Amino acid sequence: MYTPQEVSEKTFPKSTGLTSGYNMTAVDEFLDGLTEDYTALYKDNTTLKAKLKMLAEKVEEYRATEDAMRSTLLAAQKMAAQMVADAQAEKEKTIADAQAQAEQILADARGEADVQARQLQQEIKSADLMIAFGGDGTILHLSRTAALHNVPVLGINLGSLGFMSELEANELERLRDLQSWDFVVESRMMLDVTIFRNGNAVYSNIALNDAVVSKGSVARVVRLDIFTEEGRLTKVTGDGVVISTPTGSTGYSMAAGGPIVEPTARNLLITPICPHSTRATSYVLSPEHVITIEAADANRKFVYLSADGGKAFSLKNGDKVRVRQSKFAMGLVRLSKKSFCEILDYKMGGCEK
Repeated sequence: MYTPQEVSEKTFPKSTGLTSGYNMTAVDEFLDGLTEDYTALYKDNTTLKAKLKMLAEKVEEYRATEDAMRSTLLAAQKMAAQMVADAQAEKEKTIADAQAQAEQILADARGEADVQARQLQQEIKSADLMIAFGGDGTILHLSRTAALHNVPVLGINLGSLGFMSELEANELERLRDLQSWDFVVESRMMLDVTIFRNGNAVYSNIALNDAVVSKGSVARVVRLDIFTEEGRLTKVTGDGVVISTPTGSTGYSMAAGGPIVEPTARNLLITPICPHSTRATSYVLSPEHVITIEAADANRKFVYLSADGGKAFSLKNGDKVRVRQSKFAMGLVRLSKKSFCEILDYKMGGCEK
């Protein structure tokens, strides 16, 4: 194939003979070569144009597809946004309806519970005796009501240890002894538990077992200052402190390392819970003392008060927890002649009954 430079520089020999001019044979040969080159170039050009046209059509097709996809995506986004808005509105409506329904159910339940509570209170006022089927927790749950109405309680143990229960589940025939009213009622000391905040009482309860000031479930120690009316008694750094009655001495206080005291005694027991000190000890005080507990860092850490394992009350800095002997007492029915030592030995697994 000729290059443009070869074409521009091409020269032809002169013709010899009668005619003048260029040699026709040389010119024809050059034109034949140019024709072949032009034909090849034309074919290539035609092929390239076809390919270019095809590529242009593909580009347009892709552009149209892109536009369609963009439109579809925008439509999908709008649809998704609308679906989210509809779902949010439906969720809010469902929640509002559920809350209204729950509030109505709670209101109905409270109303029914109030009616039942009033009926129960009237029945308890005229009752001579309450029988509690369960463990110590059942008796603790009844203790406040029983003490306020001065009704003794006979416990029938369906739980594990049942230190406050008089009978086991296999001793129900002993209930016949109640017909002759031949039993003894033990008076058990109770606690008045009050929280003062800025000089005002914000919580008040009575407890048969104990009042516990603790850190709750947070894995941090709390710092508690413990006072009596005579001054500061001790400082506890640990999980908390248990203030218990003699009845409660076989409960949380015992588990925390406190002493066991005969339940009919009148004492205040102070037992640290997991103290961060090798010199921490329990205290047994006479019942006329008034114990005050202050949490030094209640604002930075979670510190709670619970009476007889009931609902916890959160303490704040400056709160004062006052614990003292209550004017109310719990009466527990005793049918057997067994001493506390015998009962304790049996409950702790020392011998067969």
